[in-house]
Amino acid sequence: MRETRLRAVLAVCAGVLVIAAGCGSATLTGKVVKDAGFTCKKPAGVPAADGKPAAGTVPTRPPITAVKTTELKPGTGAVAKEGDKLTVQLFVLSCRSGQQLYSTWDAATVPATTAPPDPTAPTTGAAGPTGPQPLVLRDPPLPEGLFKGLVGMAVGSQRQIVIPPGLIAGGAGGALPLGGQADPGDALVYVVQLDNVEPGPPPCADAVVDPVTPGAAPKLTMAPDAYGPDTLVKKDLTVGTGPGLKLGDKFTLNYAGFVCATGKQFDDSFSKGKPLTGTAAAGQLIPGFLDGLVGMKVGGRRQLVIPSDQAYGPAGQGTDIPPNASLVFVLDLTKIG
Repeated sequence: MRETRLRAVLAVCAGVLVIAAGCGSATLTGKVVKDAGFTCKKPAGVPAADGKPAAGTVPTRPPITAVKTTELKPGTGAVAKEGDKLTVQLFVLSCRSGQQLYSTWDAATVPATTAPPDPTAPTTGAAGPTGPQPLVLRDPPLPEGLFKGLVGMAVGSQRQIVIPPGLIAGGAGGALPLGGQADPGDALVYVVQLDNVEPGPPPCADAVVDPVTPGAAPKLTMAPDAYGPDTLVKKDLTVGTGPGLKLGDKFTLNYAGFVCATGKQFDDSFSKGKPLTGTAAAGQLIPGFLDGLVGMKVGGRRQLVIPSDQAYGPAGQGTDIPPNASLVFVLDLTKIG
C-alpha cells in the first residue's frame, strides 16, 4: 500500500477524526461532528418510519450561523489568497447526519459519526473526481462559505471548515464544488488539504483592445481562463465629444462582443456593416450594456466588462454565450438622437 495516497477511512474515536494514510498514518486532531466546538441543530426527537419518536432524544442545539475554521495541521508553504489557483484534496460531511458526502481521497460514502441519523438526510454520497483537484479561489464560482474557509491556508496545511447552510448554495442545497450533493438547510463540514498554490488567471478587465481609436473593428487579446468581475467595469479607450448619452436617448453605435473566459467573439456589427440603433431604456438592452452605455459621448470608443448577472445569467444565450458567462463589449458611439 502506497504511503503517499490518503484513503478516506474515517473513524470517530471520542470525537477525533482519523485519516489512515497507507502504512503510516496521519491523524487530523480536529474534532468533527461530535463535541467539535460547534453543534448542528437537531430536533427534540428523531421520528421513526411510523412517525413515532425514536428511542432516545437528541437535544435541540444552537444552529451554525458563521464559518468556523480549525487548523488540523500547519503548513509552511505559500498562503492562499483571493484569485489564486489551488490544488487540494478534500472531503465533506453532512452536519445533519455526520455522513460523508464526497471525498477526493475516496469517492465511496463512509459513515463517520455515532450521532442518531436524520431520516431526511441523504443515504449515499455523490461521485466526483478523485486525486488532487484544481480550484480557483474566487467567490463566485466557489460558494461564499468555502471561499472564506480556504483563504489564508498555507501549502501543506490541513483545515476543517464548518459552513452554515446560508453560505452553501444559499441554503437551498444542490451540487457542491467538485462533487457531492447537499440537502437544503444542511450545514457542512469540509476537511481540506492544500497541496499547491500558484497565481490564478487574470481578470478579463485586463484584456487589451486594438485599436483604441474608433472606426476599425476591434481585436481583443486576453489571457486564457480570465475571470469576470463582480460589478460592471467601464473603460473609455477614446473619449468622444459633446453631451453624454442619457437614459431615454436614441442612439446609433457599432459594437463587438466577446466571452470573457475564452476571448471568443460571439457577435459584432462591424462585419455586418449595419450599426445597432435603439433607445437607452430598460428592457431594450441587457442591464450591463445599458448601464455601460450611459454617459458615453459621440466619437468615443468604450470597453465594457459585464458580470454574468447583468448579462444573460444562468440561461446563457444560444450556443455562443454559455451559462453564467461574463462578457466584454467594445462600443463605438456614432450618434445620439
